[in-house]
Amino acid sequence: MTQHAASNRSAYTDVLATVCAALALAVAIGLGRFGFIAVSPLMVQRGILDLRGEAIAQATHFLGYFVGAIVVVRVPRRGVAITCAAGLVATAFLLAATAFAITEAWICVDRFLSGAASAVVMVMASTWLFQIVGMRAAPLLYSGAGLGIVAAGESVAMLSRHGASEESAWLTLALAAGALMLPPLAALMTDRFAARAPDLASSERPDINPRRLVIVYAAGGFGYIISATYLPALVAHGTYHLNPVHVFSFFGLCAVPSCFFWLRLDAKVGTRRALGMNYCIQVLGTVLPMVSSHPAALLIATAAVGGTFMGVVAMAMAAGRRHASDLEYNLMAVLTAAYALGQAVGPAASAWVSGPVINLNASLGLAALILLASIVTALAPDRAAAEARVVQT
Repeated sequence: MTQHAASNRSAYTDVLATVCAALALAVAIGLGRFGFIAVSPLMVQRGILDLRGEAIAQATHFLGYFVGAIVVVRVPRRGVAITCAAGLVATAFLLAATAFAITEAWICVDRFLSGAASAVVMVMASTWLFQIVGMRAAPLLYSGAGLGIVAAGESVAMLSRHGASEESAWLTLALAAGALMLPPLAALMTDRFAARAPDLASSERPDINPRRLVIVYAAGGFGYIISATYLPALVAHGTYHLNPVHVFSFFGLCAVPSCFFWLRLDAKVGTRRALGMNYCIQVLGTVLPMVSSHPAALLIATAAVGGTFMGVVAMAMAAGRRHASDLEYNLMAVLTAAYALGQAVGPAASAWVSGPVINLNASLGLAALILLASIVTALAPDRAAAEARVVQT
C-alpha cells in the first residue's frame, strides 16, 4: 500500500513538473518569441515598422537568442531552476516594455533582450524537466510552445477586432505571461521536484553525431523562420481573404500534436530519417505559396511548416539529451545557440536577397534551398554515429 501511494505521488509529481515546464515554454517561446509575429502587422499598419524593419527586429531577436543560449551552456545543475525563473520574469517584463517602444532601435534592443530570455528558459526548462522526469516528458514539454503561439495569436486577433492598438496588444501579452508563469515559478522555487538524474549512459545514442546534428539543426532554423516570419505579411498582402492572425494561430495549433508524432517517428526510423522527412514537408510548405495564391494552398503550407518546426526542436533536443553522458557541456544549449544563429541569419539574408523592398518569393525560395541542403546533410550516412552505437553495444 505504501509503495502504491509512493508510486502515485511520483506519477503526479512527474505530470505536474511536465505541465509547469510546458507553461514555461508557452510563455518564453509562444508569447515572448512568437508574440512579435502576431503583433507586427499592427506595428506595420501604424508605420512603426516596415517589412524590412520587421526582418531586422527578428534578426536581432534571434541574435539575442543565440547569446542567451551561449550564456547557459555551462550553468551548473544547482543553478538551473533559478536561471529559468529569471528568464521567465525577464520575458514578461520585456513584453510590457515593447508597448512603449517608439523607435526601431528601441524595438531591436527589446527584441534582443527578449531573445536572450527566451533561450535561457528554453534550455533551462528542458534541462530541469529532463533531470526530474526523463525523456518521456519531451512531447508534452515542447507542445507548450504551440499552445503559447495560439494564445498569442488569438489574444491579438480579439484585440484587433475591437480596434485596439499595438500597445494594448503588448500589454495583454505581458499580463498573459505574468499569469501563465506563476505555476512554473512556484515549481522552480520549491524542493518538491528533486532531480533524479536518469541514467543516460545506458540510453541508445542517436544515429547522428553531435556535430552534424548542430549543423542540420542550424540550417533548419534558417529555413523555417523565413516562412514563419513572413506568414502574416503574406496573408495580409495577398489575395487570400484570410485573417493573418488567425492563420498564425493555426500555425501554432498544428505545432501542438506534432511533437508527439515526430518523436514517435524518431523512435521508429531514427533521428536522421525523421529529420529528413520533416524537412521534406517543410520544403513543401515553403514552396506552395510561391506557386499558388489559393487560400487552401496557404493553409496547407501553414500546416506543413507549423506541423514540423517544433517537431525538429523536439527531436534535436531529445537527441542532444541522449548524447549528454558523452559530453562535458550542455549540448542542448549548443543546439539552441546554433538554431538561434540560423534564425538570426535567415531574416537578415532574406532582406539582403530581396533588396530595399522585401520580395516574399525570393525569401521563400532561399529558405527552400537551405532546407533542401538540410535534407541531404541529414540523410547522408553518419559513420561516426554508427561507430559510437557499436561501441555502446
